[in-house]
Amino acid sequence: MILLYGIVGGTGFGLIYQPAILIVSYYFNRRRALATGIAVCGSGIGGFVFAPLSVLLLDAYGWKGAMWIISAIVLNGVVFGAVYRPIEVQQRRPKGQTTFSEENENSNAKCICTRVRQTLGISMLSSPSVVVYLVSCFLVTIGIYIPFNFLPSFAKELGLPASEGALLISTIGIFNTLVRVVIGFVTDRPWADCILINGAMLVLGGVATFFVPYYTSFGALAACAAVFGSAIGTFVSLGPIILIKLKGIQNMSTLFGLLGLVGGVSAVFGSPITGKE
Repeated sequence: MILLYGIVGGTGFGLIYQPAILIVSYYFNRRRALATGIAVCGSGIGGFVFAPLSVLLLDAYGWKGAMWIISAIVLNGVVFGAVYRPIEVQQRRPKGQTTFSEENENSNAKCICTRVRQTLGISMLSSPSVVVYLVSCFLVTIGIYIPFNFLPSFAKELGLPASEGALLISTIGIFNTLVRVVIGFVTDRPWADCILINGAMLVLGGVATFFVPYYTSFGALAACAAVFGSAIGTFVSLGPIILIKLKGIQNMSTLFGLLGLVGGVSAVFGSPITGKE
């Protein structure tokens, strides 16, 4: 289960998600934030659709049957991935900067370790703004999946039915989806600052989550779920936009790969650190 569902499945989803968002960023320039918000809202839709759907599938077919059906649904991503087509992208480079192919032709001028550093984006870590943002993403991702895992259990401790616990996850998914599109539209405005919006929403989501132990009703938990879903929707939607603002579209693929690496490492430790239910 750990090998197939965790490692193989996680690798597959990474190969689906990363290129999909990168392609959208290259396709759009004028409405890039809105396009990215629409592109990433699919995971938000999955949040509120698959929460009750998983419960129904588990009751009807058991965990093995449920996994088969969900896997078949995910397999449809191959069809949609086949729709993407490459486009010509004109990238402006600083004077004197060469592409990887140009460097390959002049292989005697640079050692292989320099090329590895450039390919992996290690040189980007020399930028303080990039380091600060990656640290921020690491801290956010440590806690981003914890409410999904423990909020239904907490609702059960309060005496709420399992259906309302699943509804809390759906609430997160609904607001997660809606806010991704709304934030994308707002961020495209000339006066909007994507970094400021991202920070403000994360603070709001953190404050709402901090008081979870003091919530004693379904209404309070639902409000918290709505705020939390809005915060993570903003965080996910603005990630590519912030990276482009920091280092430009020409470094987007490298930085987004680093962002995915940081998020994956922090997600591994996040839920185990919190302990058992």
